[in-house]
Amino acid sequence: MNELLAFIRERAHWVEPDIRMSIARDPADDKFLEAAVCGGASIVVSSDRDLLDLEKVKDISIVPSREFAE
Repeated sequence: MNELLAFIRERAHWVEPDIRMSIARDPADDKFLEAAVCGGASIVVSSDRDLLDLEKVKDISIVPSREFAE
């Protein structure tokens, strides 16, 4: 697990979204979508059913970790 966290930390960058979205069924999840859009993400990995049910937002796929790992 430590290797995975090190891998993520080396490649991650801080994002402060300059947009506000109201897309997710749970409004508390919108911050993840805002960060993904502003950060130029191509994929969001989540176990949150509210996000997974969206499947895609602005060309950003939302997938479970198992699918991402495959």
